[in-house]
Amino acid sequence: MDRIEEALHLLHRWKPTRLEFGDGVIAKAGATVRPFGNDCLIVLGSGSIRAGGVLDRIAESLAGAGVACDICEGVEANPSEATVYRIACRLLSRPFQCVLAVGGGSVMDAAKAACILASARAGDLTDYYGAGRVSPRLRRILPLVLAPTTSGSGSFSMRAKVKRSVSRHGMIQRTKAFRAASLMAMNPAATSAAVPNAAQPHCRCFALGTAWVKS
Repeated sequence: MDRIEEALHLLHRWKPTRLEFGDGVIAKAGATVRPFGNDCLIVLGSGSIRAGGVLDRIAESLAGAGVACDICEGVEANPSEATVYRIACRLLSRPFQCVLAVGGGSVMDAAKAACILASARAGDLTDYYGAGRVSPRLRRILPLVLAPTTSGSGSFSMRAKVKRSVSRHGMIQRTKAFRAASLMAMNPAATSAAVPNAAQPHCRCFALGTAWVKS
């Protein structure tokens, strides 16, 4: 199978993200996560989600749905491999059944990579760099629910995202994503002004991927 045939094969196997959108979706976090398990690790960034009260609302929704949770926070912009290993170690510390990543592209990408390592329980992060490097090694990856907090991130819509320091086109099985306008309203003005430039290429990637899936 040449590279073009391999790429087409991967695209046709692509299962699009199930996306929920609206102001009320935070309250549905528990109902969204519960089908994937009753023990969840929440991955966060530097603290705005906690400071803004969103974390409390998510935790309350999870508890109402019978989902226990723990928190791993402090994911930095352009996350390092050390951050990914830290999240993976938390995932291995107890039998978590799913992950909820709340944040921008860096948080979501770090969570994706950590899910691979925790599911594989072997190898180094660099072993999974490159298209199609994960699927042959793993039959199942820890379920991942994504809650984007920036309007310009496309990490929730793609199996992998190009990141200078972490994920490089890894084949990642996402499960579900939800977007709440109230989360994006918490962003600093400078962030909100910058994200349209990032959104354009993500929209093109998402449209192309969806077109391949439908063909």
